[in-house]
Amino acid sequence: MATQELQQLVAAHGAVYDGLLAATADLDDEAWSTPTGCPGWDVHDQLAHCIGTERLMLGHPPAEVEVPERPYLRSDFARLVERDVEARRDVTAEFLREEAEVTFVRRRARLDRLQAGDLDGEMTTPMGPMPGRRGLRLRLFDLTCHEEDVRRAVSLPAAAGPHVEVAVGTALRLLAGQLPKRLGGATGVVGVRVDGHEGVGLDLCDGRFLAALDGAPDVVLRCSSREVLALVGGRADAPAATDLDIEGDTDLGARVVAAAGVTP
Repeated sequence: MATQELQQLVAAHGAVYDGLLAATADLDDEAWSTPTGCPGWDVHDQLAHCIGTERLMLGHPPAEVEVPERPYLRSDFARLVERDVEARRDVTAEFLREEAEVTFVRRRARLDRLQAGDLDGEMTTPMGPMPGRRGLRLRLFDLTCHEEDVRRAVSLPAAAGPHVEVAVGTALRLLAGQLPKRLGGATGVVGVRVDGHEGVGLDLCDGRFLAALDGAPDVVLRCSSREVLALVGGRADAPAATDLDIEGDTDLGARVVAAAGVTP
């Protein structure tokens, strides 16, 4: 099972690298400078960030540059990841894509060398050391969110591929763990149906992720994979509750949507 899981995660990484390169192909200067759902970042910055974090996964330290004070940098972690973005702000789009291609090839090669046991071993990530399984899934969540950021900004269709399913599953598990403390004593089960798939449940009592939606949940949110990733990613262009199809306790649904962003 671990071998199969690793193969799926490695294939999903390959798919998101291809997706990021496809989303940034053939863009003109105006498209590269289009603002995205990450405050302060345009399309160029999005790819720069992905390069920086994947280089960190390869063992490279963040760029040694001074980061100016900016209103969207509200934590030490945000200022840390901004260094790789800042270092690339003046490079051409052509150079940036070439660096992305080289970085992604190197990451694919590193991932291809992983063994099933590495899923339980420690892995270095932008968020610090963690078990390999969790680290790979969080990277897929982050990278897929950024691919969608670019696609929304330049009006491309939603991302498609094995990485999207992994990213959405990771997003919903993260959301399940955060909701109990964010909703302050709310109880019940929130159902989420994504793109017509069988629903999952988020238990507000203990933060459990319910892989199957049994019984009658208190509220059901129907949304696309793109909407889930924008919501849980805390994007500025994420849908509001009024943009979604919410069944049942609509007040609770609105509170869930408002509390959905979990990224730092």
